[in-house]
Amino acid sequence: MAGNSLESLLAWMKDNSQMRGWDLIVALDGGKLNLGLQQDHIVRLSQGSDLGVISGSIEIPNTNIAHYLGGFRLAAPGLSFEHASLQSVKTALKMRVLGGTQMMVEREQGQNQILSLTALDPLDGSLLTLDVPLGADARHVQLDLANSDNVLLTLFRTPNEQREAGKLFKAWFDALGNPQRVYQLGTLPNDGNALMKPRKIDVRTQRPDASALASPTANDEGAVLLFASMEDGRGGDFPGDNSGFRYLIPDNDGQQHYSATELFSRALIHRAAFGQAVLSVLEEGEFEHVVDEAGALAKLVAKRGELRIAADAYRTLDFEFESEAFSLPATGGAAPLTVEFEQSQVIQRWQGRFTLSFRERLLGGTNWTAYTAVFNINLLHEFRLWADETGATAMEGELSTPYTHTQEVSVVSGLPDLAPDKLEQIKDFVANTVKRALLGQYANTLTTTESETFVDHVEIVGGSTLQATHAALPFDQALFGDINASGASFSIVQQSPLLVAGERLQFTTEPVREGVRWTLESLAGDEGDTGQIDPETGAYRAPPAHAMTGSFSRLLVIASDPNSGERGVSLVTVQANAITINPLIQLCYHSQKVELSAGQLDGSALSWSIKNPVPGESGRLVTSTEPGGDHTYIAGPPVANKTYVLDEIEVSNSAGDTRSAYVLVLQREPGVTVKPVENANLPPGQVQLQASVNGTVIDAEWSLPLEGPGWIDTTGLYSDDIGAKERFVLIKAMVDGGVFGKFEGHLILPLPLSDFSVAIRALAE
Repeated sequence: MAGNSLESLLAWMKDNSQMRGWDLIVALDGGKLNLGLQQDHIVRLSQGSDLGVISGSIEIPNTNIAHYLGGFRLAAPGLSFEHASLQSVKTALKMRVLGGTQMMVEREQGQNQILSLTALDPLDGSLLTLDVPLGADARHVQLDLANSDNVLLTLFRTPNEQREAGKLFKAWFDALGNPQRVYQLGTLPNDGNALMKPRKIDVRTQRPDASALASPTANDEGAVLLFASMEDGRGGDFPGDNSGFRYLIPDNDGQQHYSATELFSRALIHRAAFGQAVLSVLEEGEFEHVVDEAGALAKLVAKRGELRIAADAYRTLDFEFESEAFSLPATGGAAPLTVEFEQSQVIQRWQGRFTLSFRERLLGGTNWTAYTAVFNINLLHEFRLWADETGATAMEGELSTPYTHTQEVSVVSGLPDLAPDKLEQIKDFVANTVKRALLGQYANTLTTTESETFVDHVEIVGGSTLQATHAALPFDQALFGDINASGASFSIVQQSPLLVAGERLQFTTEPVREGVRWTLESLAGDEGDTGQIDPETGAYRAPPAHAMTGSFSRLLVIASDPNSGERGVSLVTVQANAITINPLIQLCYHSQKVELSAGQLDGSALSWSIKNPVPGESGRLVTSTEPGGDHTYIAGPPVANKTYVLDEIEVSNSAGDTRSAYVLVLQREPGVTVKPVENANLPPGQVQLQASVNGTVIDAEWSLPLEGPGWIDTTGLYSDDIGAKERFVLIKAMVDGGVFGKFEGHLILPLPLSDFSVAIRALAE
């Protein structure tokens, strides 16, 4: 956003409306909205109303490949602005895959087998991307995952697989209830000023100037724009993407941070200021709203009501006057109370008739003379808003009577013949009594801060609020400020950190809040140790890996102020392993290539190697040439008299952490088919396997080449280890064919068995 200073934006707005016909334009920084979505996600997690655990299977058309997905969890949705446009309501979303297991299954000759198994965690980097229209009604801006399209899972390499996986997630979203799939991005207030009630909102997205988009996170930089018309306003049109319409959020200037801008049209601020004051002046008032050709409010014409005027006293040059309380009807005179709205001013006209009882005496006199008379009064006022040159407020108002306006009061009846000078002083008294009463009412109801009050009551996702820190009136009114995260007076600085088991982190608040108490709270579905936090200092230590039940866990860190009751919340993710590598196991034939990827928290380079390679049998590793690839394993040439070569791929970092993946290389077609027995009626955690040769079930010698996890007996009954952290088991079966030699076969099973009953049934078919 280079060159998008506050001063340059104000210069662009000066003496020229940039509203495009809208009453209100609100620009909200996408980064702050994403923080709000994260806070909203934390609340949903704590209430057990998140998106849940997603599982299912997909078949890839025109292939013999299917994918089974189990235990998928998604992080909070985040707005992406790669396709931002002032001409479209659609926006891109990204949802990080936190965890899950994916199996590629091939059906060959009527038999299903797992070709690869991938165990995802927060380090894997897989995303669900989707396009969602930003919906809006009179007040609310929301995104509904059920309205998404172009849903893609980046875990897969081919567009076809990405789309088919996206259909699974789309179907899952469609089946969710509104509280789970709908996210309220913002809500405009509708209470208070009757002339600032939103009628319609249209939503668009905008990116910063092209010169600012060179950063790696450029697609995440942008703003959501709300174009709103009020109940008595009209809709406008949208600027083109290349129309020169400026990015509305200023650059941060080092001392002031900006993440929100609100523009109020000059017509709206006049309408809201004076119109609301007039509506509040009359007792039992009722007005006709007259609109112009464009549908915007042009006039308020009183249909009934009255201005009640208290008893008063007044002195002129020669006389003293005292009046009783009376009422000025809004109608019944030559012209009813009428308020005419123009872009830069408001004109009030009122030709009323009323009855007034009063008495008068000469100054210094003792004898009063009483009258009851009927008067006409002709009131004309003009109201304008100006920029406050002192800088004390955004603007100041001026209510005045035109210099040329004369003949305010005339007598209809009730007065005797009076000397012209005395009659003029009575008229002066009557006019001043009415005008002082009217202006006294306006003193209580007329304000120039209606827009600031409106902004204070805007609600942003995650419990955030808007806070205007700079106001100006270059032509229309402009308020610049910040999205105040969570609406509390403090927040936790370390939002959503990702840690490795045993790692330490010091939590702090912004601004610093003395005396807060720090606590931990586990989330539903995330069992095991949450770690430890010092309740006074906020020093946190993640649990050790052995105390964790899965590859990662999530918990809430809460900072509570015992005096105010306010609290800040951070969602912490603890990774059991410092390194992730995938797929954990995959099958290929000799001389073939397969892709692997690995990552660690700091993103630094990892060391790759084949552990204990066997000369003449093991494959080799090279840097991948695939788009977005990491490393490629190239299997060795055929090995005589072997069915399998099993290579262990090891990755390590500078701290000495290591992780392994396996490639099972077929040297020839296995002679033994291994599959689970259907309907074995076994307890959870067990599966009965059978081996067959040429369709005939036969006894086999069973083994676990990786020495676990779990156990298998001589009958092929496999039992998993509930305490194991491995996500798969490789099982081999060998049959002695006598003179025909020994035949081998294998089976890959996902773990724990109880989580993958559908996939295991598919392997048994």
